Amino acid sequence: MQADFEFHINGLPHRAAGGGVAVRLLDYLREQMLTAAKDACSSGGCGMCSVLIEGEDAGGEAAFSAVNACMLTLPMVAGRRIWTAEALAGGRGGAPHAVAVALARKASGGCGYCLPGVAVALCARDAAGGELSAGDARAAVGGVLCRCTGYSPFVDALVAARGAVAGGALGGTPGRRTVEVQPITYRDAAGGTFYRPATVAEALRLALAHPGAKIVAGGTARSSFAPAGASAATVISLEAVAEMGVIERSEGEWSIGAGVSVASLSARLGVEFPMLGEMEARFGSVQVRNRATVGGNLAAAAHHSDLAPVLLALGARVRIEGPDGIRELPLDQFFVGYRQTVLSEGELLVEVVVPRAPEGANPAVRRLGAFYKVSKRRHLDRAIANAAFTVVVDGGGHVAAARLAFGGVAAYPVRAYEAEDLLVGAAWEGKAAQAVAAKLKESFPASTDAQATAAYRNALASGLWQRFYAAHRDPGKPSPADGAVRQMLSRPLAG
Repeated sequence: MQADFEFHINGLPHRAAGGGVAVRLLDYLREQMLTAAKDACSSGGCGMCSVLIEGEDAGGEAAFSAVNACMLTLPMVAGRRIWTAEALAGGRGGAPHAVAVALARKASGGCGYCLPGVAVALCARDAAGGELSAGDARAAVGGVLCRCTGYSPFVDALVAARGAVAGGALGGTPGRRTVEVQPITYRDAAGGTFYRPATVAEALRLALAHPGAKIVAGGTARSSFAPAGASAATVISLEAVAEMGVIERSEGEWSIGAGVSVASLSARLGVEFPMLGEMEARFGSVQVRNRATVGGNLAAAAHHSDLAPVLLALGARVRIEGPDGIRELPLDQFFVGYRQTVLSEGELLVEVVVPRAPEGANPAVRRLGAFYKVSKRRHLDRAIANAAFTVVVDGGGHVAAARLAFGGVAAYPVRAYEAEDLLVGAAWEGKAAQAVAAKLKESFPASTDAQATAAYRNALASGLWQRFYAAHRDPGKPSPADGAVRQMLSRPLAG
């Protein structure tokens, strides 16, 4: 049991000794007079506290990711390398990063409160390389709220800085070294304990030995940490469990470790399942998606989850491991109530399985799918209602299978089984679609809250289905509105 741990900030080593397991990285940074990261919303909803953290890209090489410092506790960054906006400005005598220079020239007309977070977000996107579209540029800064200049100057700054190397501003490039999250066992001065095991077996042993321990993965849920300065009794982090961070593909299915981030999930499976990319674009922000995990999102059982309806529509199954062994069940049997799942004490969700379309499938069979979300803001807002649809139309024009999944309209993510029954076997035409639309208006026990009334949520469920049918009734004629939006967001930016 260690009493301290080391990590790096802006290239310099830091050693934490005795600090509470629930102390946020943001609070530590500000105590070190690294005050560019602001404490505004304290819930990952504004991006003012964005920092860069080194991790691995899809090829296993070191890469930068933008994350929210308010959603990381200090032990979560043990052994990690963190970079703040101060480094981008050329701290310790280094040259400022090209993104910082471009922001100073093109976006200096506002109050400046959000600029450190914007600089971090833009630096992460610039370091990722690749082709840059209008949608990419806006998404890069979508996780940082600005109410002064708007986002166009930030997009212009990213274009101006394209191709810049991190250079002196960050003390060198990430280094092309392997970045691994190491297991630790840390006890703070108040007796709080932070465990980061390396295997599922060790995580299960700890979960059994510490009933009621807080189990975290990415830490993006507000309940993942105690209030600033408080002490948590026991925290078990799954971030170092390598087997839970793996995505494997076979002929018939994708196996997705519960520790895979939402960003990685979309990057790997988005081509085969485009609705995953549609969902990711509306899921929190880049900073949240970089940390939020598949298993953590499902285990939280939030009724407004964006990910759960997509996985329900794809026919996903979950694998659960516990003291009695491994069990597998369909995802639609995993949720049992508001913020409740079938997980028992000592059990962990370890893997999600998504079936693939059979190789050499009949080309006459059409597999239609899409994700939709209604919220008051496009980014960083929970769904009033969302929906994911999968419809398989056979060569004769009849519906062979259908899965209609919704979030926000019930106590937990659900499928509309009665509406699905109306579709299966029916011709893919307006009569069946209208019957489904009518059924969806009365299918859910939606509640009224500050966001919307129950009647409005049920009307949204029906409306989202009608939008899906309008866009997919003739695969050769996509919805004009949907097509215009996709064309706008995929437009390349001039360098």
